[in-house]
Amino acid sequence: MTWTTIATITAGQDWQSTPVISSELGYVRLTFETAGVPVWLAQVDPDSTDIYDERRITATPHARILEFEAPPFFSDRALALRVPNFATPFDVQIEVSSMPISRGGSSQITVNTPTSANVVASSVTASTTSVQLLAANANRKSASILNNGTGILYVELGATASTSAFTISLNNGDLYELPIAYTGNIAGIWSATGGNALVREFV
Repeated sequence: MTWTTIATITAGQDWQSTPVISSELGYVRLTFETAGVPVWLAQVDPDSTDIYDERRITATPHARILEFEAPPFFSDRALALRVPNFATPFDVQIEVSSMPISRGGSSQITVNTPTSANVVASSVTASTTSVQLLAANANRKSASILNNGTGILYVELGATASTSAFTISLNNGDLYELPIAYTGNIAGIWSATGGNALVREFV
């Protein structure tokens, strides 16, 4: 399968569209600058701006391949993306394949979902300097972080978090669940002291 880059879009709170895509190109590969953030995707008619096949996915640290079948009632189509209001805009590279969608035969895909019976609970005191929420752990299946602090918690999938470079921001009472089996460091920083983060790691 051959891939051709058609656009690199800075995904923000408003819909951002690619150039027109051939109706025969059904497979799309997305590469995200930031992981762990919800992204809304849809097909859009460039003439009428009608939205079709809107779907919500989570940005991953690896390229993600999706299948889009062209709506028969669109004369042309493009892809459009946006992110939630709380997310910092980030770049998404969009590629299309040279292989049309197969409409004949059938295939079966087996997905192995990791399970866990062990949970490690911890609490991290709110700090206005970057702190470690979770150390890297190759055995981690998933994790959740609840902001129990008075300030906004900025979470970064990496060694250091800042209020300007982060994966997701959490208000008091917000819960973040890792959408992928990310096993690296997770850091956090608050906008104010007071309270803590309640962390659960599933191993």
